[in-house]
Amino acid sequence: MAVQRLSFFRLKRISGRRACQRNARNQENFSRVCNECLQACEQVSVQSDYASNFLPTQDIIMKKSLIILSALAVIAPITVSLTPVDVVAKPVFVGIEGENIAVGGYDTVSYFRGNGTPAIGLAKFAAEHDGAVYHFSSAENMKAFQDDPAAFAPQYGGHCAWAMSRGSLAPGDATLYKIVDGKLYLNFNKQVQQTWLSDVAGFISKADGQWVNIPDDAKFGA
Repeated sequence: MAVQRLSFFRLKRISGRRACQRNARNQENFSRVCNECLQACEQVSVQSDYASNFLPTQDIIMKKSLIILSALAVIAPITVSLTPVDVVAKPVFVGIEGENIAVGGYDTVSYFRGNGTPAIGLAKFAAEHDGAVYHFSSAENMKAFQDDPAAFAPQYGGHCAWAMSRGSLAPGDATLYKIVDGKLYLNFNKQVQQTWLSDVAGFISKADGQWVNIPDDAKFGA
């Protein structure tokens, strides 16, 4: 009986040690994740404080813009989806006020025609594509878009091209654009666009790879 009791308590101690070891590993993993998040937040805070105290005004705006977009990628990472890109429509940026108008209401065909200056679209010339409504400045432009939406719709659903290179959804400003190889790209603001322009080909290559993995039902701010 004593032998059996000894064996029982020995087994309890062994089981207890293993449970502690598992808990320690879990706690270590949990702490590591928390520390990574805290370091990211501290980095954002330090960079923001440094910018506020030492950098010129333009550099402050640039730093904060990049910090904001970087924080978006840290706080709200995008879940990877292996669904082929052409099976279901990808997300289109339609603002943050609940409207469903793409490209801020600008005529996306106007970027490619005339003098290339984007024109504001009209509600009477509207076409739906990928779940969003596009406005056009003329019936002719609306028809051109309906015939070949892929030729005129902005890349990455009108989201910021620089942010997409980091795998993050961020608003694209319809007035901050560039056409590269016949494709329309938008950026978050002027400072972010300057960063993007420093390596257009590189950022596009990265963004193209990230865009394939963006879930079809993803949405900025969701």
